[in-house]
Amino acid sequence: MSRSKSGISKLITVLAWLSLLCAFAIGHLAAKTNYVQLLSQHFPNSTFTSAPAKGNGPLAFLRHHKDLPEADLILIAEGQGFGGPLILAVAVSETEKQGYINKVTLLSDRESPPFIARLAKQNFYREFNGKEVTADFIIGDDIDGVTGATVSSRGIAKAVQNAMHLSAVQRLDLDPGWQAEQWHFELNDGLLLLLILVVIYSCYAKNAFNTKLKLLIPLVSLGFIGFYINASLSIGSLGGLLMGYIPDPKQSPIWWIMMSSVLGAVFLLGKNIYCGKLCPFSAVQMLLHKITGMKLPVNKTWAKHSRGLIMTLIWFSMMLIFLSHHPAMGSYEPFSMMFSLQGTGVQWYLLPLSLFGALFIPDFWCRLFCPVGFSLNTLVRSRRQALNKLSTVKLSKSQAIEVQSAEQYQHNIRRKHG
Repeated sequence: MSRSKSGISKLITVLAWLSLLCAFAIGHLAAKTNYVQLLSQHFPNSTFTSAPAKGNGPLAFLRHHKDLPEADLILIAEGQGFGGPLILAVAVSETEKQGYINKVTLLSDRESPPFIARLAKQNFYREFNGKEVTADFIIGDDIDGVTGATVSSRGIAKAVQNAMHLSAVQRLDLDPGWQAEQWHFELNDGLLLLLILVVIYSCYAKNAFNTKLKLLIPLVSLGFIGFYINASLSIGSLGGLLMGYIPDPKQSPIWWIMMSSVLGAVFLLGKNIYCGKLCPFSAVQMLLHKITGMKLPVNKTWAKHSRGLIMTLIWFSMMLIFLSHHPAMGSYEPFSMMFSLQGTGVQWYLLPLSLFGALFIPDFWCRLFCPVGFSLNTLVRSRRQALNKLSTVKLSKSQAIEVQSAEQYQHNIRRKHG
């Protein structure tokens, strides 16, 4: 590469990083919530005024509508879902010593659209109707969760729980009598952890059994991670992590197990244990390639610029995520289309493209488009380079010390013999 091209490449890289930092700052500054505007969007033809404050209770509004005999009391509940913050409006009826939930409405979220669609389809929000503000609001006890959107279900239940219990104490002067929240470590969490341990074992073991194991692991990942718990990593997952959208470990063990294991393997072991092993979409591509057995070569020009293409897609995706403050907005991978049969925007086109390409080119999506695999492999290379530089520095210092020691020894000999 000529000096001019190298200089232009470095300039583009610097500008890309600066633009991402600016987008992050702008998105953070613009993320201030306008609650009245959110309420107006979901309750048309209504006006809202602040309700009289009582202690340090949740933010409260009075909803006025011509068809209402008296104003509705709405409490704002906020929590953390799989993709980021959740904001809900909880319509409540209060008496002197008790309160009841009339309706729960999701005002704003950072979840993947298929998760939210699944909650609405299963009438999840109706689970809260009629419950007292002193209820436990625990998924699996007095609230039924939604399979395939478990983390979102728990995030919403936790948000309602926090707001209602705070209201019970601050607004109604009630004594806490609800059940304390317990850790949610279930069978699926244990199975995921076991699968990850098996993957790590397969990275080091060298025996005949391990050869069969490496063929079995992607198939298990396809069924379990892909279709059953629907927990594929995406560029939205990484973007949400960068923005600090981290779910409560009590509510989301699966998120913590997956993210900490994959990133921990990168930084501690120097290995990418996700691609080709835990990633269910890589298993889909593997099976499609087995059907045809074809290995068409990738066009040289395309192969040459594939790295630049993935980096450009990642840049566009992260810009959208940072500016919108919504991780799901930048996720373009076709995973939700594949595993939950629901997708948005460009995913409708990328899924058939990636499936068709995998019939003829091995690992078509992984090699030419995948942002997660590219990011994880880049981190592995960066770790290796950092360790190599550290080793070089240590070796240079050691050699310098040895040279100094030899010179000092010769100097001492000369002094001894005059």
